[in-house]
Amino acid sequence: MKAITALGIGAFIGAAIAILFAPKSGEETLADLADGVEDSIERGTAKAREIARQTTEVAAKLKDQVQGIQARTQETH
Repeated sequence: MKAITALGIGAFIGAAIAILFAPKSGEETLADLADGVEDSIERGTAKAREIARQTTEVAAKLKDQVQGIQARTQETH
């Protein structure tokens, strides 16, 4: 979650700097900003998907471990 927040803040700061120093027309600058925001959203979405995939993998491993412990506990009783 921190990475997504940092990404958003970085995109905002970058956009502000681009507006201040851009020697382009307003229309060109707006198009560039839109492209930058779109790229940031795509990267953020990809990162969120990766985090979700990793979380699912960890949850499955933990579930298997808990079931193994439960099975061993039931065998001893």
